[in-house]
Amino acid sequence: MPRAPAEVAYRAEEVVSQLLQRLAGSLRFPAAHNRARCMELILAILRGLPGDVELHEDSAKAAVNHLQEHLNDKDAKVRELAAVALCKLVATQEAVPVAEHAPFKAIMGLLQCEANKEVRAAIVSRLPLDSSSLPLLLERGCGDDTALVGQQLYLRLRQDLALVAEEGQATGRVAASPQQRRELLWSGLQEGRPEVRKAAQELLGKWFVEDAAGDLARLVAALGPQESPELCDLVLDQLAQLQHWQPQAWLQAAADSPDPGASPRALAAAAPAAAAAGLAAVAPARAYVWLYACRQVDQLVRSSGQAAATRMAASAAQAEASAGAQAEAVLDAFLPSAADMAQLCLRATQAGPAHRYVAAVLLRLSALPSFNWVDAASRAVALEVLQQLIAAPALIVTEDTPGRTGPNVGRLPPLGCGGGGQWEDAVLTLAVAVLGGAAAGGALVESCLPLVLSLAEQLGVSAQTADTAPEGAVLQVLGYLRLLMARAGAGVPPSASAPLPPGIQATDAGGDTAAGVDQAAGADDGEAGDEDASEPRISLEQAVRRLAGHAAGHASPAVRAAAVRCNVALALREGGLERALPAALSVVAPLLPLPGCRDSRGSSGAASAGLNREEAELQQLPRRAAVQGLVDLSLLWGEPATTGVLRRAVAAAAGTAQVAAVTERMAAVGMMAVDGAEGGAAAEEGAEPAEAPPPSAVGVVQLLLQLTEGLVRKLQGYDGYAEAAGPAADALLGCARLVTQWGSQRRLAAYSRQRPARLAAFSAMAPELAELLLARLELARVSPALEQQPQLLAAVRAALGSVRELASQPNASGAAYRQLMAAAYLPAARCAMALPPLPGAAATAKCAAPDLMEAMARDLAAASAAAAEAAVAQLVDEAEDAEDEDEEDEAVASQPEGGARQQQQRSQRQERLAEVAAAAAQLGKMVLEELALVAIERDEAAAAGSEADASQGGGASKRSGSSRVRRSPLDTHGDKAAQAYTEQLCKAPALLLPEPVLAAAGGDDLAALGFLGRRAVRFAESELRPDKVVTEAALKKLRDLVEDVENTRQERAGSTALTEEDAAPLLEALLARLAVLPNQDEVAAEVEADEAWDLTTAGSGDQAQQPAGSSRRSGGGSGSRAAKSASTATGRSTRGTRSKTATAAAGSRARRNDLRPVREDDGDEDEDDGEGDANAASADDSSSDDGDAVEADVVRKRGKATEAAKGSKARGTAAAKPTSSQTSAASVAAAAAPAGERRSSRAAAAKATEKMQVLKDKDKVAAKLVRLSQGEAR
Repeated sequence: MPRAPAEVAYRAEEVVSQLLQRLAGSLRFPAAHNRARCMELILAILRGLPGDVELHEDSAKAAVNHLQEHLNDKDAKVRELAAVALCKLVATQEAVPVAEHAPFKAIMGLLQCEANKEVRAAIVSRLPLDSSSLPLLLERGCGDDTALVGQQLYLRLRQDLALVAEEGQATGRVAASPQQRRELLWSGLQEGRPEVRKAAQELLGKWFVEDAAGDLARLVAALGPQESPELCDLVLDQLAQLQHWQPQAWLQAAADSPDPGASPRALAAAAPAAAAAGLAAVAPARAYVWLYACRQVDQLVRSSGQAAATRMAASAAQAEASAGAQAEAVLDAFLPSAADMAQLCLRATQAGPAHRYVAAVLLRLSALPSFNWVDAASRAVALEVLQQLIAAPALIVTEDTPGRTGPNVGRLPPLGCGGGGQWEDAVLTLAVAVLGGAAAGGALVESCLPLVLSLAEQLGVSAQTADTAPEGAVLQVLGYLRLLMARAGAGVPPSASAPLPPGIQATDAGGDTAAGVDQAAGADDGEAGDEDASEPRISLEQAVRRLAGHAAGHASPAVRAAAVRCNVALALREGGLERALPAALSVVAPLLPLPGCRDSRGSSGAASAGLNREEAELQQLPRRAAVQGLVDLSLLWGEPATTGVLRRAVAAAAGTAQVAAVTERMAAVGMMAVDGAEGGAAAEEGAEPAEAPPPSAVGVVQLLLQLTEGLVRKLQGYDGYAEAAGPAADALLGCARLVTQWGSQRRLAAYSRQRPARLAAFSAMAPELAELLLARLELARVSPALEQQPQLLAAVRAALGSVRELASQPNASGAAYRQLMAAAYLPAARCAMALPPLPGAAATAKCAAPDLMEAMARDLAAASAAAAEAAVAQLVDEAEDAEDEDEEDEAVASQPEGGARQQQQRSQRQERLAEVAAAAAQLGKMVLEELALVAIERDEAAAAGSEADASQGGGASKRSGSSRVRRSPLDTHGDKAAQAYTEQLCKAPALLLPEPVLAAAGGDDLAALGFLGRRAVRFAESELRPDKVVTEAALKKLRDLVEDVENTRQERAGSTALTEEDAAPLLEALLARLAVLPNQDEVAAEVEADEAWDLTTAGSGDQAQQPAGSSRRSGGGSGSRAAKSASTATGRSTRGTRSKTATAAAGSRARRNDLRPVREDDGDEDEDDGEGDANAASADDSSSDDGDAVEADVVRKRGKATEAAKGSKARGTAAAKPTSSQTSAASVAAAAAPAGERRSSRAAAAKATEKMQVLKDKDKVAAKLVRLSQGEAR
């Protein structure tokens, strides 16, 4: 008799559970193929289970335990099958969220550490999805660098990820959040790997066809056109490429639709009631598709016309013209006339804040070339509409109705209501189109500036009330003024004027403001006439002074920031160097971290403990605007010119502050009256006026480095670094912009020198300053402060990639960038010793220096190799051209000097290639010498310690008296970071000098590299390798490089080995350049936190580890942040030496910070009592008055060691130059004898001892080498 169905089902579940448990228990086979076979059987059983069958709980737990054990199996196939089987077991238990299952956590742990890409791809493609597991899968899968894993991730999402959650519809698919949709499509559709990009396109296609049912507006609404317009453009581009839609056909269908809201023409032609209903039905997504489709079809019209004009064949030209005519007909059917479009824009604006986004789209549509604004009637209607849009406060500063939401609500608040300027930009887009396009900047100012002034008058914003008017009103007026200047173009000078509105003239009649406007307008125009006398005018400069001048003292930080941006925008115009630039920097200077130059509002506690993070970020707006404006001005007018004007502005501000302080003191003792009570209170407290900083401490580069210093050095009193946000992030981006534009500024400076009559004098940033900025960017790339700021980190990496590309050019600009990269290598590497290892580094890593050094070396080597390849291609082309010319000139070809000329050509070719490889070769020399000196210093440090012990025991030797202070001490005995730095020094030359670069190097460079390489290998083998400071593998790389260098040199004709005597000047120059590297104490020193602006010190307890002033560590440095701007901004602070003689002490003072600009003729500087700084400051002030402040800001020149070595008597006065030795070349050569050469005679030993005694009293750098020779002689 057959059994009941329930009994059969129960019996089947029991059998399957027992079989599964037995198979899971048999997974301990020693052979991998047996374990894999058991896994396959288990997986087959799980796949064959019906949906209504449930395994026994005990059997399921046992199977899960056995499978989890084999997630760590040594066989990749077994791990893959175990992970897939666990995914099936997790999927069968639907009552609990997936992420809470223990097997899921184990699978995610395997996914994090799995090295096999097939295993990772199998996990990603089968992992169960729900709302809890989806974020974890996206976090791990999107960051995988394997194409297979990325492809499987998008295929998995295509199967189970829905576009939006459908109400009342249970599809079994997980709905993606808006942020997840945007990130997936943005990264996937721009993926460089074709497999991943194709899978992302399939995901997009399914979302469009199935989830959005082919409705473009529905898809765009899910992506958010207001939040991510760039993504919407990308998605619509991809859909058009995939043939899912055609913009022209879509517009034609919309034009043929009877719906009054289907097209702008239908809206304009409908009756008022129908038009209002149609406008209410237009969603922001549909309006966005209107704009995108019309732009695409308009581009088709123009491209077809150009193609028809250039086609040679008549049939092809006719076809192109026909296609263009059809596209133009579609636009005519979709869009209304120009006058109707202007009226439609006004009606949409009047419909209320909920329709302002649609109105902005209509305004941008009005700028299409399809509209004829040349017609006088259409232009008159448009100007009237513009007057209402700009000068009507009721249409602009309107509070939005809260609580109203829906798909058809498109809010776009104006600046006065917290907007970002999109609405105002759309209005000015219509104005530009109506008034003649981008070339009509003067007409735009003529027509729109009076409207802005009228708006200001109606909102109560004037010169007298700009600092007390409502915040929204001032923001609206200043925003319109700034955007008007931007839309007018940089070619419109600050003196461009417009008629002064009659209402404003009547209001201010008889006052100082009106009189100033009339007189200044006539002076600025420079053209006296009857019209100027009858019609008062106001220039852009006067409007900015009128509206933004007093706004800098407003209580709102947003208003103060807007005032700064207006002043900067005025200075960025042609002709703004004379007056607008000083005026802008006088507004910017109080917002920068300079002593004696403070903002009167909010600068001394903007991020204090009483403010939360949001309030602190709001208080940072003025300084952020100042930093951004300072960078913009430096890019336009040049860093030297901007620095010179900034110094004058700071000096003027300090003088004003001192006068105010004296006035307050006089008022306190009753000698004179002062308005207000604050002055007396300040005087009673005894506040001293802040002195002006020395001009050498003021500069664009110095300020940027000071603001970003907390990103690469720890803060005093805090556990970490400053947060990479606010002014610090802006300053870091400014460093990137200045470095990437440095080459173009150098070309512009050269062009201005060659053609002074056609272009005003322009100066580019000094190479030494560009080197500091590049070193800061390299350090920021490996700093922990940027780990939580992926966008900022991506921008820094993009800037460094641009530098590498610029350095790959075989021209003078590429050579300058390669020299820049080489010069920044060792300073950045030294400073990176204080940074922790990068995430994902080896467990033995002690600091970020090795990774940074490897990356920088590879970048320079790649740039040098690319430049060499391009130079070879150019030389081949030039040789072929020369051969063609010789063949045409038979007389030249028949001359017997052909062989000599070929030899000359080969010589010129080698010279050009040597120039390409010069930077890498020079850095290779410095690295090799640095390695040798580290080994020497390690030996001398050990010898000094043993001699000290002997001295304490009464047995002091003669060598203890000759002990010296090391050049740049590195504790390679106990400091792991110093050991890692030294280890990488052995590996760096091989990375810097690959075969293409080595083949391009010149003969002199090869000889020097060979000599220094042998020297470095000898010292590393004798001093570093026995104590295991460097590994044998690293030392082998160094030996192999030296062998390659020698082989290349021997193959090169005319290249001889470098002798010890010839190497003396080379060693002098290298020692002079290495002497300025920051030592270990300077690298580890902490920077004082700027409590007024660093977000790390902001008020909430979960953000600040402890109050900045409550617990300072004793070894963390001293002095205020502003006072240390000249010494700590580069990590190369001033280093005093511990010499026993006064002469050696004076020579040691020569090693100063690269950021302290000192003129070469400033020889009376004294660092001990501070008089030198005062002299330098006065000299710089006087030179600034003469207009030469830019030239005075020259960083100390390096590489002049030969001249410095000859002037031993001038060592006490030449404190601005890094002298390395005052001895003759012969003495240095004798001191630098190789270790293999033995002095066997007493005369040689006595001679070496005598030379050592003479040199010991003259220079510690030469004494270092003499100490070495003495030890070798013994």
